[in-house]
Amino acid sequence: MKIKELLDKRSIAIKVKISGKREILEYLLDLAMKSGKVTDRQVVLADLLEREKVLSTGIGKGIAMPHCKTKGISNFVVAIMTTAEPIDFDALDGERVSFFILILGLEDQVGLNLKILSRVSKILNSENNRSSLINSNSIEELYNLLVSLDEQI
Repeated sequence: MKIKELLDKRSIAIKVKISGKREILEYLLDLAMKSGKVTDRQVVLADLLEREKVLSTGIGKGIAMPHCKTKGISNFVVAIMTTAEPIDFDALDGERVSFFILILGLEDQVGLNLKILSRVSKILNSENNRSSLINSNSIEELYNLLVSLDEQI
């Protein structure tokens, strides 16, 4: 499954001024809701918060990949946000985060959840890719870049 099948341009925000882990998760969830695939915001938020209690999804190098399996969606959905300033998100490497990609998966699709997380991780593993995505100046630019990088996998 390609990222362009999961990501609606309305679910992207650039250079957001925000702080606080919960605020970030709620903002990302509100972006995801624009896709029309979130059926129960409260269930998804509870699942995201529970997932963060297990281990921070701040994966390092300025990136956070909040994700969870949930019953609160009708289909897989992705939302993306860059922030105006790097934010403390309890990242595993201790660095502040400025690129957030939310991945919401269906509870009964564990294999597909893992494949999507793996695709995104491969894209974000490259320093050039991370830098280009973080420094995107428009929703269109970020979307096109991410879709193009995904096509190369």
